[in-house]
Amino acid sequence: LAGLDKDDIPNSLQAGVIPRVVVALQVTTAQDLVEQAARGIKRKHAQQYELEFVKGKLCRLLDRVQDLHLAHKPSSGNAAGPGDLQDLRSFDLEEEEFTQILEDEEVRELMADLDISLYNPSGMFDAFDADCDGKVSMLEFIQVIMKLRG
Repeated sequence: LAGLDKDDIPNSLQAGVIPRVVVALQVTTAQDLVEQAARGIKRKHAQQYELEFVKGKLCRLLDRVQDLHLAHKPSSGNAAGPGDLQDLRSFDLEEEEFTQILEDEEVRELMADLDISLYNPSGMFDAFDADCDGKVSMLEFIQVIMKLRG
């Protein structure tokens, strides 16, 4: 610019507009990179949070189903503790009991928390009874819940 006359230099350069635009673009690009990295971190934490959320809701759902099952059949001899999945897999729900359990308000709320809507619980029995033995085992129950979640 040393050999140029002041009239030859565009006003935008004289005012320093172009350098400010370049700096602004660099800042914007850096901010975009930081935001993208933050979104990636948030996404990772959101996925982890969702996993913990789903596990917690599923355990609460299984505990509630187990409590209702034991209340329905107190002499069944099943003394499984809450959250003990090995023992939970060992009992079965017949259709009438299954329907009553799915109509329980707390079960419906937990299912809704898991993004599962059941409009006709009595019509769902066949979907949950994978081996068509006339009973829904807790393993079948868990598998169908996870499939319904996607």
